[in-house]
Amino acid sequence: MSPPTATPALALAVVCWSLAGASLLIVVPTPWHRLWKPAVAATEWGHWLAVASAAAAATQTALAGLGGSAAAAAVAAALFVSPIVRASRLAGALPRSVGRAFPPASGEQEGYGGGQRLVPFSVPRLLRAPVGRVARDTLVYCRRGTLDLTLDLYRADPRRPGRQRRVVILVHGGSWNSGDSSQLAGVDRYLASRGHVVAALNYRLAPEHRFPAPVDDIHAAMDFLASRAEGFGFDPDAMVLAGRSSGGHLALSAAYDRRRPRRVGGVVALYAPTDLLWSWDHPAPPRMMDSNRAIRDFLGGSPHEVPGAFEAASPVLQAAPDLPPTLLIHGGQDELVSPIQSRRLSDALAGAGARRLHVELPWGRHGMEANVSGPSGQISLYLIERFLAWVWGPPSGDP
Repeated sequence: MSPPTATPALALAVVCWSLAGASLLIVVPTPWHRLWKPAVAATEWGHWLAVASAAAAATQTALAGLGGSAAAAAVAAALFVSPIVRASRLAGALPRSVGRAFPPASGEQEGYGGGQRLVPFSVPRLLRAPVGRVARDTLVYCRRGTLDLTLDLYRADPRRPGRQRRVVILVHGGSWNSGDSSQLAGVDRYLASRGHVVAALNYRLAPEHRFPAPVDDIHAAMDFLASRAEGFGFDPDAMVLAGRSSGGHLALSAAYDRRRPRRVGGVVALYAPTDLLWSWDHPAPPRMMDSNRAIRDFLGGSPHEVPGAFEAASPVLQAAPDLPPTLLIHGGQDELVSPIQSRRLSDALAGAGARRLHVELPWGRHGMEANVSGPSGQISLYLIERFLAWVWGPPSGDP
């Protein structure tokens, strides 16, 4: 007859080994695309899984003694905690690095004020993001034929008069062919609650609409916001563009675009492709995505068929000393857009004498800022806030 604890112990052993398997996503390449988002979850929400793993290891030891399954859960707990340890180490050097790239104004504490966060990473903040109440309005900013293009406008308190806030335009990712303005809602709400106006854009998508159509849409959104700045109560000067993945590429392309008068105060790109010819020659692993198909749909052909489009659509080739200040953030374990992309643009900007800061998060995956309270989310938002503080000064709104 089996001991009464045999069945619970067996079930718990399955849990222990399942957690151990999930923890491997933190340190090994993602086997295929369906496990990409679980890998991000394991990295950026790993502190909760670490607690579960430690509890499973302790309980399994109490039920069946210290064995393989309990040890596996204990190792899983350590792996789930590792991004937090690495974030803490990186955070210690960030204020100095940011201060060198974007020196604070005289008398300002490391470029910070107005209620902004003073540290890049905090363990207590893993439990809850400090996001206040914000209002959101969906507005049509442009009509292209029968297509209405909309943006989501986030403001902390649009009813309070007499406050001139600055505008951050957020551009979603999705391989230029998918995604919408809801993609970065956590970041949108966080920045709005800190005193900024945030405009999250929808734009025309490939393959129906190719480059430079979405870049033109970003310019149209800036025109729309500038024309209504007084009514909305914000300052239209020196808007900042920011985007993730292909949205980061579009933000860079719009910020560096010499076809239009430049009024961009700065640009932030998270894990963006910056050299599309290099991307074509070094595609993402087939198990993850068909990146060359996405590029073909976006540009209309291969480098041999449309060489001018590849040149015009590669921010790395636009490097010049008079470009807007640029903040580049990339994850070291990004398999969809290689971290080499941000390194190449950073080197090109440095060679041209343009102001830039490039930060690589060694544990980070593609989509790493999805959890604004996670290790990558906290550091990314710290960097963005510091960058905005340098471009504009402290936000005028209450945090």
